[in-house]
Amino acid sequence: MKSVRVVLDGHRDGDWEIRTSDLPDLVAVVGEDVLAAFCTCFIHADRIVSLVAFFHVSQKRFKKGSIAEHRNFLTFASFLVGTLKELAENLCHLTAVLKERDLLDAASWKKGLGRWQTWGTSGPASTVRKKLSFHVDPELVRDGLRSIASTPEKRVLIKGATGKLRDSAFILGQDASLRGLQLKLGSLNVLGDPAQYLALTDALEDEFIRVLEASGLKPILVRSSGRRVGSGA
Repeated sequence: MKSVRVVLDGHRDGDWEIRTSDLPDLVAVVGEDVLAAFCTCFIHADRIVSLVAFFHVSQKRFKKGSIAEHRNFLTFASFLVGTLKELAENLCHLTAVLKERDLLDAASWKKGLGRWQTWGTSGPASTVRKKLSFHVDPELVRDGLRSIASTPEKRVLIKGATGKLRDSAFILGQDASLRGLQLKLGSLNVLGDPAQYLALTDALEDEFIRVLEASGLKPILVRSSGRRVGSGA
C-alpha cells in the first residue's frame, strides 16, 4: 500500500481544504465503514448549516413579525429538528463502527458529538420528526384543529401581505399543527437558540481529524496563495 498523505491547506484568502493524495488508500486505512459513516453525518451537518443560513437570509428579506417571517421560521424549525433527529441516529452508527475498529475515544466523543447524539434521540425530537418535520401527521393536525375549534373565537384562516402568494400562509394549518404538537408534548420549547447548532459542524470536523490522526494520517499543514486546481495532495 502506498503512503497516504493528507494535507490541511489554509489559503491566504481565507478558504481552506483537507485533501488526500490517494482516496482508495485512505479508505483502506481508515475503513470504508468509518468513512461512509462520516459522510452520512456530514450530509446532515451541511444541511443544518444551510437551514440556519436560509433562515438568516429570510430575516433580512422579511420584516420581523411578518407572516412570511413567521411561516419561514416554522418551516426552518421543523426541518431543523427533523434533521437533528436523523443525524443522531447516524451518530449512533458512527460510534458503533468507530468502536469496532478501536477508534472510539469515549471522553472525546462525550465532550464533542455526544450532546448532539443525546439531543436527537430524545423523546421530543423523535415526536417532532415523526409528527411534523418530514411527515405531517393528519391525526396530530386533526387533534389540534379540534382543540382550537372548541372555543368560539375569531380566527384567521389565510393571511398574506403585498398581494403575493410567497408572502402568505395558511394560518389555520400552522395553528392546528402546533396545537396538536403541544397537546402531544406538553410544550413547544424543543429547539432553543438556532445559532447553537452551527457548533455541530466544528465538533464533527474535530472528530474526523481526530480519527485521521488515530489512524496515523495526521494532516500536513500548508499555506497556499489561493484555490488549487485538481484534487491531488
